[in-house]
Order: sequence, then structure tokens, then C-alpha cells
Amino acid sequence: MAAIDWPVAYLPASPLWEQYGVEQDQGLIRTPMDSGWARQRRRYPSAPSTVTVRWLMTAPQIEFFKSWMASAAAGSFFNIELRLDAEPRTIDARFIASQKPRYVRAGSDGSWFVDAVLEVRDTPPLSSDVVELLLTFGADELIAAGADLQGVTLQPAFQAWWEGFAL
Repeated sequence: MAAIDWPVAYLPASPLWEQYGVEQDQGLIRTPMDSGWARQRRRYPSAPSTVTVRWLMTAPQIEFFKSWMASAAAGSFFNIELRLDAEPRTIDARFIASQKPRYVRAGSDGSWFVDAVLEVRDTPPLSSDVVELLLTFGADELIAAGADLQGVTLQPAFQAWWEGFAL
């Protein structure tokens, strides 16, 4: 199935900061003990996050949004630009709760707040290997090692290895 994109040509490109929030599920399960500390373990390596969003939409946008939700996005993941950490990026999201449009301004261009909760599929910005390297060696040492490797190529080693097969 083709990827569905958030229709930025017809709807606001990004949500308002008001009411915006990210909740990260740690993917842990806890088992209480009769005495002592509860046991805790990871249920799965990748846990979904939820994002609480609010958009301000015009009357034509709210009508388009309702139609888009009923047809293209009904229960499906779609690509949308959101901020989960330092920089906004395009991620997969889907609506997991009812959207709550609320009329806020009268007039010919009546405005609506649309509150929603999105479930997002996201990968951590740093892999577990990078985190382990940072904890072991420190950021300064890794940056220095990267600078030392500038211009280093493994081509001669691979060439010698390959020539070893040529009899």
C-alpha cells in the first residue's frame, strides 16, 4: 500500500505548541513480589510513543480533515512532521483516540481547535551501540577519533585481500 502523507496543502503543516506533549512508553512490565523489590523486565525492544496535538483549522479545513479522516487515514499510519526531540522530522503516526473538534471563533471563517492523540512509530535518535560507545569512551574521545580517521581508507587492505585470491 502506498504511503499516506499528511496533506500539508490543505491542512496546517504542524500542530500548535499549546497542548503539545510526547509520552514515551518504556516497554517494561513489572511484577510485584510478596516482599522486596518488584521485578521489572523489558517486554519489547521498541515501544510506541504517543503525542498529544492541537491544530487550529478554518471551516473549510475542518471539513477536509473530516473527509480525509474518513477515507485516506481511517486507522492507517501516515507520514507527518512532528517534533519528538531536538529537531522536527517526518515520522509514521496514526490517530488512536477520537479527534475532538471544538468551535472557537464565529464569523465567515469560523475557526476550530482539533485535539487529537497520535501513536507514533519512532526509532531512537541514537542506536544502543552509539550510546554504549559514548558511555565507554566519552563524546570528546569519539569526536577526536572521528577527526583522526578523516581521509583514512581501507581500499589498500581490501585490494591486498582480494589479490590473495588471484592465483
